[in-house]
Amino acid sequence: MKGLTSRQAGELAQAGKVNVAHVTTSRPLREIVKANVFTLFNAILAACLVVVVALRSWPDAVFGLVLVTNAATGIFTEWRAKRTLDKVAILNTSPLIVLRDGQETQLRPDQIVLGDWLRLKRGDQIPADGVVEEAQSFACDESILTGESRAQKKKNGDEVLSGGTVTAGSALVSVKAVGDDSYAARLGADVRKFKLATSEIADGINRIIVLIGRAIPIMVLILAWSQIHVAGGWNRALGNGAWRGVVIAVIAGIVGMIPQGLVLLTSVNFATASLKLVKKGVLVQQMPAVEVLARVDTLCLDKTGTLTSGRIELGDIVPLSGGGRPLHAWQDPKDPARAFADSEPEAARALAALVADRVNETAQAIDDALEIGPAEGKLDPFDSGRKWASFTTQGVAWYLGAPEFIATSEQTLQAVEQAAENGTRVLLLVRADGEHSDLAPSGTDWALIACVEQLRPDANRTLQYFRQQGVRSLVISGDNPVTVAAVAAKAGMESPRVGDARDLPSDVGEISEVLENIDVLGRVLPEQKQSIVQALQATGHTVAMTGDGVNDALALKEADLGVAMGSGAPATKAAAKIVLLNGEFSALPPVVAEGRRVLANMERVSSLFLTKTVYATIIAALVSIFTIPYPFLPRHLTLISVFFIGLPAFILAFSPTNQRYRRGFLRRTLSIALPSGVVAAGCVFFAYWWTARGIHAGRADAATVATITLALISATVLALASRPLLTWRGLLVGAMVAAVVGVIAVPDLRFLFSLAFPARQLWEVAAIAGTVGVVLVLVAAKMRSTTLGRQRRRS
Repeated sequence: MKGLTSRQAGELAQAGKVNVAHVTTSRPLREIVKANVFTLFNAILAACLVVVVALRSWPDAVFGLVLVTNAATGIFTEWRAKRTLDKVAILNTSPLIVLRDGQETQLRPDQIVLGDWLRLKRGDQIPADGVVEEAQSFACDESILTGESRAQKKKNGDEVLSGGTVTAGSALVSVKAVGDDSYAARLGADVRKFKLATSEIADGINRIIVLIGRAIPIMVLILAWSQIHVAGGWNRALGNGAWRGVVIAVIAGIVGMIPQGLVLLTSVNFATASLKLVKKGVLVQQMPAVEVLARVDTLCLDKTGTLTSGRIELGDIVPLSGGGRPLHAWQDPKDPARAFADSEPEAARALAALVADRVNETAQAIDDALEIGPAEGKLDPFDSGRKWASFTTQGVAWYLGAPEFIATSEQTLQAVEQAAENGTRVLLLVRADGEHSDLAPSGTDWALIACVEQLRPDANRTLQYFRQQGVRSLVISGDNPVTVAAVAAKAGMESPRVGDARDLPSDVGEISEVLENIDVLGRVLPEQKQSIVQALQATGHTVAMTGDGVNDALALKEADLGVAMGSGAPATKAAAKIVLLNGEFSALPPVVAEGRRVLANMERVSSLFLTKTVYATIIAALVSIFTIPYPFLPRHLTLISVFFIGLPAFILAFSPTNQRYRRGFLRRTLSIALPSGVVAAGCVFFAYWWTARGIHAGRADAATVATITLALISATVLALASRPLLTWRGLLVGAMVAAVVGVIAVPDLRFLFSLAFPARQLWEVAAIAGTVGVVLVLVAAKMRSTTLGRQRRRS
């Protein structure tokens, strides 16, 4: 009996001989915890917290609550997203046919055990290493493992490798290695290890974090030295206990420099967007991919499965042996298959044999229409590289494939061109005496087979959306260029410029030049799709690629954003970064909207975090240069951070927005943060210096004036980031200002944050310094807006 029994499979599973499922939608829980807890900044803040607690300065330890809350929020949100996405991924995993108890059953790849027998067919991704037991025109693409670019034909006894893809025929395969014992696992080259999505947000923030991480040790040493000097030197500080104040001041400087929550907010935003999209039928397999489609400027569309539904029907069969007649696939001829079988029974049986393996949608459509048994003979299955299949019977070879590759008559090609103008997909049946050859046939053109594709109802609307958003659409297909252009025109593409991939140069640079003047490209070979993506990327384009077939996998893997249809081949979905679960092209605009929301809002709130880093760093440098006491306690900066940065940033980060993507996230963010931070630092330092040295107020009064000055400027920066203010955003800013005013006004809260209620003269200092700061920040914002406006007009 072939295959295992359920009992045997259960015993093997208990023994650990089960295939390992590699889920790509998210990182495991331990990685989520590690990413949210064990970071450089968290380690620094945790060390500061331990010191503050050891010194029993409890109010100054409030930033510890922010630290714990940030980590817990990040872990919970991403874990919740992981659970949801993983469940969807499992449900969306294409099952495989496995023989159990002598019957065929469908199982997920992670349910396969050692010794199982699999029935693999075209489009299946091989889940485990095995040996071919029964092959029927079976061929595999193992290029991702072995580097061999051409599909390899397999016969009984041959080995197949996990991670490979079935490109033709079918076979029974017995599993010989699973999980970590498989060839792919040993080489670390599993197909799911594709190029990670590049996030402009994450990359920009990481660059800033690296700079801050390098600056902190230097600033700590300088600040510590200056504060010891202010305390009268080491001996005096150690003798009178002033060293405690020095430590607290240094910790305040460190806490101010660290942009708490910025990295957390990025991951939480991605996770939340992924959850929203999965409810709309979009599975995000890498969370940063949410952002990528919003940055895409070129969308490469595979015609079949994207513009068309993938469903194909036989339109007409025209015998050519009697001189031929016009194709009328669009006139719905009555039962063309029966008419062909009656007039050409030998050719009809050969055609039935050529499509009996039902290797693709076209073969299935022809096979469904034919009502005649296939002839006996030897089949060489369809190969996407050469574009034809062959069948030999009784000393006669029959070929079925793309007319441009196998036609022997110029008149045949002219007839194909005429049919293609209406969007008809035309195949050619060629008859040749003798055994088949691996080279293009030299026989007689025998019949034209016309098939009709169904256009997706949402194709026109979605193409129009991308056109309005300034995204260029490039339709690429293996079909006749004229056919593809006709389908693209029906989908709403106006006067598409057509090209033939057979005329493309081999050099990537030259390909990019050709593509600048092409909207539709036909007769594209699988390896050319990857080169097309590379050529577009080489000229600075951000490229998305859609597809559903096996031949699209490498191009999807190479693109900045690979988008697979939910009904696509397993290998294609594994290589994609986004899967449209319902196979609906119209699901892409919501992805763009979510990506834009993430990009625009993260740019909006990043300026808040980085402004704080800038002014904290400059203040630390100024007090070190002038050797005066550091103006803040940690609790003062925590007050500003919570109400003018952290809390409003989390609210703003998830607000709706339709702002279109613009390049230069990091440059624009710093163009706000740097001038705002410099102004804030200068005004705060002036207010503190004036209060402490000019008025000779106490340290608590001076710190209060500095805090109020900083609050005024921080509120202005928040207001600029929250625009437009004549909405709920204005209420948000007002609520944050009211909260800080409440802290100053309520005695118990004022005591908690070590603030004093200022005298009239101190209010005047805070008002003057704060007003100057507000005006300068507004002037800097106006200058920045004017500069950006000029740049946009020039571009």
